[in-house]
Amino acid sequence: MMGTTVTITVYARQDDGERAIDAAFDRMAEIEAIASRFDPSSEISRLNAEGRLDDPSSEILDMVRISMRYGEITGGAFDITVMPLIDLWGSEANGTPFWALNASEQQPLIDRTLDLVGYDMIEVGPNGSYIAFGRANMSITLDGIAKGYAVDEGLRVLRDRGIDHALINAGGDIAVFGGKPRDDTWVIGLEDLNHTGDYFTVVEFDTMAIASSGNYLRFYDPEQRVGHILDPATGRSATASWSTHIIAPNCTTADVLATATFVMGADDGIALVNTLPEVEGLVLDSTGNITVSAGYADYGPVKDTWRVVG
Repeated sequence: MMGTTVTITVYARQDDGERAIDAAFDRMAEIEAIASRFDPSSEISRLNAEGRLDDPSSEILDMVRISMRYGEITGGAFDITVMPLIDLWGSEANGTPFWALNASEQQPLIDRTLDLVGYDMIEVGPNGSYIAFGRANMSITLDGIAKGYAVDEGLRVLRDRGIDHALINAGGDIAVFGGKPRDDTWVIGLEDLNHTGDYFTVVEFDTMAIASSGNYLRFYDPEQRVGHILDPATGRSATASWSTHIIAPNCTTADVLATATFVMGADDGIALVNTLPEVEGLVLDSTGNITVSAGYADYGPVKDTWRVVG
């Protein structure tokens, strides 16, 4: 589901738990059907194809509005209109992959494509009657928000079904509520970047979310030099960070801010986190140094070699 493995854990009577889990998976699948840019029948695909979507569902409207708000909060570091850049980096020029061109050949095409990037060129009609683009050939991706949004919707279904203790993990986007029975907290390990199964640290809480972002798994090139997370300001792969991990009250917020702080880098990213209520973060920068926000220690250990900002 959503290009990753999704697991749901609940503490409940078996029959009740199984029915609630099935309902949560069904709800998450509904979000995927709306937000998948790989499904030509999805709402996002129709919006991208036509430049306008009339009578959008409440879900895509919500995701677009949240994305636009965080575009402003992050100074454009989170921008769902980067889709033309994603297409560009996945394209070929005269049989040569775009990533393999030299910088002087790439730059004119990047500059031209950047004219299509800007969350402020998205228009939402009165009462959410439509979503439209301000320029032809614009397109959006909800990859940086849809997974977290789906997790939150899955948790909402579990709550509505009477579940008191639950965890949903969608490929590292994790949200929990209710702790574990007997007042235990959920303990979540952050996997090391070599994916050996070991954890470089843990966090724990009873009702929060955590999401991670990084350029260490998906690349455009076989040499793994051009990561898939693009900087909307430069049109090139973001290189300031190696991975980011955001703790927030909900998975939607954590998902969005994980991407944004990755693009912004440790100093600007953690400075932003410190201005947001109930949000904490950890950034591993491209040199291997770790920076955490002022309140990060409320959720996990802070090692002597880490830098605390705030």
